[in-house]
Parts: sequence; structure tokens; C-alpha cells
Amino acid sequence: MDVIQAQIQILVGNEPRAYREVIAGALQALRPMVAISMIDPALLEAALAECQPALVLCSRLTAAIQSTARSWVLLYPDGDGRAVATVAGQERDIPGIDFEALLAIVDQALGATPIP
Repeated sequence: MDVIQAQIQILVGNEPRAYREVIAGALQALRPMVAISMIDPALLEAALAECQPALVLCSRLTAAIQSTARSWVLLYPDGDGRAVATVAGQERDIPGIDFEALLAIVDQALGATPIP
């Protein structure tokens, strides 16, 4: 009997669009085993209703994201150069977020390990 494994998915729904495109493209190149879905932030909650992503990247955190997503990253809240991330139920503020730190969070979310 064949075992069908669902592909791990990350929803990238942050603003501005240029950041969303760069982040999604870089993640797809660096983590090709993961399905990266770039989505308009206005459609993010609807997408959550259709799938159960391993991680959501957003620029506006809603109650639906907090209650539905297993892990999430709020990028640049209030225009600050930081992020807030929740992985495996642990929330962490990340000042001066860069792509290397974001990639580490992605890897932690994929492995469902807490953020150190």
C-alpha cells in the first residue's frame, strides 16, 4: 500500500508585496521540500480555512491566525525592525530580524521545536 504524505506548507502573506515575493522566492529556493504559498494579506484568513500550514508569515496578526496557525511570524509590527514569532506554543520577540533569523524560525517551525 502506498502512503501519501501531505506536503508541508508555509503561507507568506506579509506586506509590502516586494518583501513577500523575495521571502517566498528565497524560502522556495532554500527549502524546496516545503510548499511555499505567497498570498495577498487580505486573503490570508480564507487560506487558513483551506489548509493547515506549518507556518504563517504576516504583517498583521489576527485572532484567526493566532488560533488556527500552528506557528506564525509577525514581521515588522508597527513598522519596527523586529518580529514576533510563536513556534511550538512559545512566543518570542526578535529585535533586528534578518533573513538568517527568519530562516532559523522556519526550520524550528518545520521541526516544531521551541524558539531558543
